Amino acid sequence: MSDPKDPKKKFSNQFMGKTPLTNTKPKDPLSFMNNIIPGSTSKPKGKQKPLTVYDNLPYPIEKMDKFGLTKKKIKIQNQREQYLKYDNLVEKKPKQSVDFDSLISDDIHKWDDKDQKSKVTKSGKGEAKAFLNRYNDPITRKRMKKQIGVSDADIDNMIIKGLKAEKHDGGVSAGSNANSFSSGGKDQIFFGKKHLHNEATETHERIHSSKMDEPMGIELQKVLGNANDQKRFGTTRDGKGYTPQSTRTYLNRPGETYGNFAGFREELGMKPGEQIDAKRMRKIIKEKKIESNFSNVYDDDKIVKALNTIASTDTKKDKLKKYKYRLT
Repeated sequence: MSDPKDPKKKFSNQFMGKTPLTNTKPKDPLSFMNNIIPGSTSKPKGKQKPLTVYDNLPYPIEKMDKFGLTKKKIKIQNQREQYLKYDNLVEKKPKQSVDFDSLISDDIHKWDDKDQKSKVTKSGKGEAKAFLNRYNDPITRKRMKKQIGVSDADIDNMIIKGLKAEKHDGGVSAGSNANSFSSGGKDQIFFGKKHLHNEATETHERIHSSKMDEPMGIELQKVLGNANDQKRFGTTRDGKGYTPQSTRTYLNRPGETYGNFAGFREELGMKPGEQIDAKRMRKIIKEKKIESNFSNVYDDDKIVKALNTIASTDTKKDKLKKYKYRLT
C-alpha cells in the first residue's frame, strides 16, 4: 500500500501499477464510434445549435445598419449527423466524415406542359461537384472560420443545404442566367438553357441556397467597397459599353456581391490556394472571353485583392499544412 502521507511514494506506486488510479472506468469497446473528423473532423460539444445568418439583404451592410434592417435572418438546421459515414472500419479507431458525395445528384427537373407536372431526368453532369470541391477544401474552411466565425460543423451544414437544392431546367426570370428559391421547405434552383451545365453559374446559385452568401458578402464588401464607388464607374471593362445603375444596385446586395464573385472566380479557373495578379487576370478574361457584371463593375486592384484573400487562398505556410488534411 502507498503511504498517503508520502505523495512521492504514492505517485511511484501508481506509475508502477500497484495502486489503481481513482475515478477510472472500463474503456467502452464502442468508444471509437464517437470519433468525428472535420470536414468534418471535430465533434461538436453538446447538441449542435442551428446557425443563424443574414438572409437576402437588399443593401450594403452599412446601409442596412442605418435603416435597422439587419434583423432579417434565417436558421440553418443541423443535418450533418444524417450523412456521417465511417471511413475505414478495418482501422483500430475508424474515423467519421460527412458523405457529401452521396448528395451529388444528376437529377434535373423539367416542367412538362402536356402532362402539367414536373418530370425528372438523369441528365446532369455532376456540376455541383465544383461547389463541393471549393467549400470542402481545408484552406477554404480555415478562411471561412476566421472571416465569418463559423465552425466546421456549421460549414458542413451549409454545404449540405447547398447540395440538396433541386436543379430545374427552365423557369428563370427574364434576363437572368439562373434563380434560386425556397418553396415548401425545399431549396430549388432554376437554370436558363445556356447555363444548365455551367459550373460557375451552378456554384453561384448553390452558394445562395447554402446561405453562406450573406455573411461572406459582408466580408467581401470590406475589400471591394460600394459598387457605385469604383474608378470604372458606369462603363464596361472594354470602355465601349455602359453598366446600368440597376446592375450596380444588384451587386451591392451582399449575397449577390459574393455569389457573382464566386462565379467569376470559377470562370477564371482559380483553384483554392492559387494567387493571381491583375495582368494575369486580364489575360484570362481576354482568352476565355469572360463577360460578367462583376468584372465590369469593380476595380481590378480590388478584385485581385479579393481573389487572393477571401475564403479560398493560402499562404506558403498554409500550403505545407494543407496536405495534412484529408479531403472528403
